[in-house]
Amino acid sequence: MKSEPFATIAAVAFPEPSPAVSDQGASGPPASIIDDVPVTLEAVLGSTELQVKDLLALRAGSQLGLSTALTSPIEVRLNQKVVAYAEIVAIDANFGLRITSVVN
Repeated sequence: MKSEPFATIAAVAFPEPSPAVSDQGASGPPASIIDDVPVTLEAVLGSTELQVKDLLALRAGSQLGLSTALTSPIEVRLNQKVVAYAEIVAIDANFGLRITSVVN
């Protein structure tokens, strides 16, 4: 018994990509598409561990020591990943950061 094909197979010709598409490359879309996407950076001063009873005992005026020395650089994180280190500065009446190094 001879079987008949269910479908005819033909070659497909795709159009050449436009310059906007070919400029994207392997790293993603052109920067102009993502330039205005907001991101949140965090400046991490340090951390500490304490027991729940100590947490519950915190009051106004309580002090907590952190793991970072006063002279240590502050971690700057994007999506919980360290992207830079900085030192704390005053900008007008606000805290600010001066980037001291960028992580590759």
